[in-house]
Amino acid sequence: MLEARVEEAEAVQSSGAADGSQWELAPAFSASGRFWWGLLALTVLALATRVLYATLWKWHFSFPTFNDVDFYRTEALKIAEGIWYPNFALNASNHPPLFGLVLSATDVARLMTYGEQLLFVAFLGTIVVFVVGLIGRQIAGDRAGLIAAAVAALYPGFWLQGSRVMPEPLAMVTVAVTTLACYGLIRKPAWSRAVWVGVGCGLAALTRSELVLLLPLAVWPMIGRLRQLPIRRRLWLAIVASVAMLVVMTPWMASNVLRFHEPELLSTQAGVTLAGSNCPNTYYGSYIGYWSLRCAEQPDLQNNVAAYDIALAHVAERYALAHLSRLPDVIWAREGRAWGFYKPSQQARLNALGEDGWNLTAAHAQVWFQYVIVGLAAAGVVVLRRKRAPLSPLVGVIVLDVVVVALFYADPRFLSSGQVALVVLSGVAIDAGVREITKRRSVRTGAIESEHVKL
Repeated sequence: MLEARVEEAEAVQSSGAADGSQWELAPAFSASGRFWWGLLALTVLALATRVLYATLWKWHFSFPTFNDVDFYRTEALKIAEGIWYPNFALNASNHPPLFGLVLSATDVARLMTYGEQLLFVAFLGTIVVFVVGLIGRQIAGDRAGLIAAAVAALYPGFWLQGSRVMPEPLAMVTVAVTTLACYGLIRKPAWSRAVWVGVGCGLAALTRSELVLLLPLAVWPMIGRLRQLPIRRRLWLAIVASVAMLVVMTPWMASNVLRFHEPELLSTQAGVTLAGSNCPNTYYGSYIGYWSLRCAEQPDLQNNVAAYDIALAHVAERYALAHLSRLPDVIWAREGRAWGFYKPSQQARLNALGEDGWNLTAAHAQVWFQYVIVGLAAAGVVVLRRKRAPLSPLVGVIVLDVVVVALFYADPRFLSSGQVALVVLSGVAIDAGVREITKRRSVRTGAIESEHVKL
């Protein structure tokens, strides 16, 4: 009897309070064998889902024109040949460097077809599922972690991000690992852990440039809320994380400054993106809130790509300032397209047509499942809020996606990092629901047994 009580107490300690009323951050890796086997099974399920989609719909995908996918594949091939970050006959820095570097491993291994590289990207997406399970366990217990991993394995909005040879799965890996490091820092504030958080932020920014906002929107607020620490200690932790991020990013940014002699730090794509989303085609008509390639084809300065990018940014700025009255409607349309409450069917078709697009049926399924995931994530925020659990690492990533969509346009790529937080919060909400149902059943069973005793 005593041994049973000890085992029950240990189970409660590893997964939070039995009634869910108290919150305590659990160590990420000190879990039971049952949890590890469950997480491994879900990781295999995630890999199977992604491989099945790749082999059935994308194995022999062909591209009508040169696009971002071809850019990354060509960049990876050149890196494997020893030509580091080639310019493709242009003095350009089209994208941050990390995904091309990681993808070059496929060329080194002679996995050079699109289908083979897609399997490698699917593997990256599977890593995210594993880390999501660790985050969920860390903040809400074993069951919440397994539920979050199950959602990540099957939710179309999650695995579709890994259905293209694009940097989104790697970006999700860096965001997930950084989030895990953030909660590690909350559990045990130390300089070394702040360094790892900063390194994660730097790697994320070197994968997708908008993730440079991860530090101010997620990490700084998190450190600021460590109220058990003196203000000076919190300030130093924030500085350490920031310096670590800059150290990781400096070689790439310095090379861009030396090449361009222009303020182009991470990529030469911001102007193109802004010009294509701030023009008549995207401020008026049926495609409001989206992006137009025709609008991005502006001054003929391609002999100096950095100057060309800056010129396009000025064009976009002038147009936006001249049409400020339209900006609220445009931002509303951008957010609506991204989150599914404005022309969801049209946006699903656009997602299926763009780049190496999604399967149309899967794109429509993503919209409908996203409603459920967002609702569950909101409930997860409420659950953690009531327990006074720190939310900044998760909510900050979602806020980052909202800000990026508002600044640029609606594209599923801009929501990839936030999906990590959404599925973790969904797992927390479902776990809380299961706990509440179990509690009520226990109360009801106890009442019935009490009645029998009286009889």
